Amino acid sequence: MNVGLDTEITISVIEQNTPPQFDFNLMTSQEQSVEMVGDTAQVILPQDSDPVEFDFLVNIRPGERDSDAELRQSVSLTLQRLSNNTGLFAEEPTLVLDAAQTKAILSARPVRFQSGVESFSMTLTDNGELGCNGTGSVTRNFDILVNFSNHAPSFEFKGGRPSVSVLENQCPCSEDRLIVNVSSGPEEESQGVSFRVEIKGQENPFCAGHDLLDDSLPFIDSAGNLKFNVTSWCSGSVSLW
Repeated sequence: MNVGLDTEITISVIEQNTPPQFDFNLMTSQEQSVEMVGDTAQVILPQDSDPVEFDFLVNIRPGERDSDAELRQSVSLTLQRLSNNTGLFAEEPTLVLDAAQTKAILSARPVRFQSGVESFSMTLTDNGELGCNGTGSVTRNFDILVNFSNHAPSFEFKGGRPSVSVLENQCPCSEDRLIVNVSSGPEEESQGVSFRVEIKGQENPFCAGHDLLDDSLPFIDSAGNLKFNVTSWCSGSVSLW
């Protein structure tokens, strides 16, 4: 005779904590753009840009599911610099959660005339119980790229008055260092400069129908020296541009 004993066995399935979720705010604007390069987000800023502050992480959620346990969790955010381009920013960039913990604001202030790239790692962590093999954080990398922008060269006229006088029939002529303080642009000393000269207008009543300057156009070399040739037995004036 067999005798049996009924016993109730309870199997409990414990909800695992899942890592926080978010989206990079991909955008394109005049002030900045955000795009994905593989798994890395890249923030692109123009050189000499004003300080920027914008929503970089959006749709932040404590976990993959909308369960009560996940929704009760709060999240925290840490930012770590991965590279050492310390001269790129006037202040260390920051990434800060808003009060509702649904987005994170990136702030950055590039140094004027500087360009380059800086790499960062950010970790978003929730405060839930890990459970069995649960995960409470997610780490992603991103770059901030400050694009190089070519700046216009600058110069000054010697004495501040761009006017040259020569005697008739005394050319070829030159005016040494008519242009001074030539700069290829801030932080762009490796670039060369050249000058293009055009004739804007002439007043030459004593040239018998000839141009005041002969067939060679005026020329300004890279040192700022003006060279030109006046037609023989001609006088008057010519404006250069």
